[in-house]
Amino acid sequence: MPVTTTQRKDNYYVIGSMEERWQGKGAELLGLEGKVDKQVFTELLQGKLPDGSDLTRIQDGVNKHRPGYDLTFSAPKSVSMLAMLGGDKRLIDAHNRAVTVALNQVESLASTRVKKDGVSETVLTGNLIIARFNHDTSRAQDPQIHTHSVVINATQNGDKWLTLASDTVGKTGFSETILANRIAFGKIYQNSLRADVESMGYKTVDAGRNGMWEMEGVPVESFSTRSQELREAAGPDASLKSRDVAALDTRKSKEAIDPAEKMVEWMNTLKETGFDIRGYREAADARAAELARAPAAPVNTDGPDITDVVTKAIAGLSDRKVQFTYADLLARTVGQLEAKDGVFELARKGIDAAIEREQLILSIARKACSPQTSTFSMNSPSKP
Repeated sequence: MPVTTTQRKDNYYVIGSMEERWQGKGAELLGLEGKVDKQVFTELLQGKLPDGSDLTRIQDGVNKHRPGYDLTFSAPKSVSMLAMLGGDKRLIDAHNRAVTVALNQVESLASTRVKKDGVSETVLTGNLIIARFNHDTSRAQDPQIHTHSVVINATQNGDKWLTLASDTVGKTGFSETILANRIAFGKIYQNSLRADVESMGYKTVDAGRNGMWEMEGVPVESFSTRSQELREAAGPDASLKSRDVAALDTRKSKEAIDPAEKMVEWMNTLKETGFDIRGYREAADARAAELARAPAAPVNTDGPDITDVVTKAIAGLSDRKVQFTYADLLARTVGQLEAKDGVFELARKGIDAAIEREQLILSIARKACSPQTSTFSMNSPSKP
């Protein structure tokens, strides 16, 4: 969701963080690395870059520049419990690695709008400035490792810094593309983290749709106050969209807490469940040792037939729409591929190949110079 003025006033992203760090090729271009500097971060939100570039948009004395976008990645509750109550800090490192993998895919979709011969078009830039802030509790004060990834509204095209592409009409801008693919980004994070966690000897089980999972046997419901609130507000069969609305309606401001007191409270709650967290971790360590001694399983190098995947995606969209956008097709294609690092690059290559072989027809209904901003219709084979 967009970063708001209210959030900035609350210093939500800078106070109480476990860790802060920069990420992205755009950050590297500006020499931003290591811990996030509060002043630099605030100026970036305003549209003022460290190199002197100014993206502010002043209207009637007010800066109308959109600050950026907050992409939040939350670890499964069981992972937070084992990391914070069980003391397995490797899980925090695994969470951070998974966030990096997902954000790399977000960055691959970075784009801006430029004018060519008087016509506006979207161009991919592939670089972002991202400020990451780790937190260890939910708003309901349950253990909850999560990362707020604030994507600054700036990207470099050539030697010039511009705002990220926005297209509320055609739904082909950066924010629209990210929203259309948010489930895929969540899956990429979940899959990456799950593989890491299982390599540590922990057993996992599916826990819902869209790649959600938990560690097997961990009593997560005792530490899921926030989830219970959402279920009561949105209902058990709520869609992803309605859950988002409920999340806003039931959200509480974060309160200052004493870490030592909160840990005592959590450990007492855990004790009431009868769960032996130390024994659980020791069993995982034993399984990890067995995995290390076992011969390596053969790696399956057979990838999907991207031509077939794109063809199916086109057919699925064509059944529902006369025309569809590049963003529509990208989301549909990615949804049929394994959610992992590089999936968006693979999907784009497949779509671009379909355009080149004229499997797709660029619509002339909209004036655009780039396939990224065009609508498509399916090119049906002519009958003999």
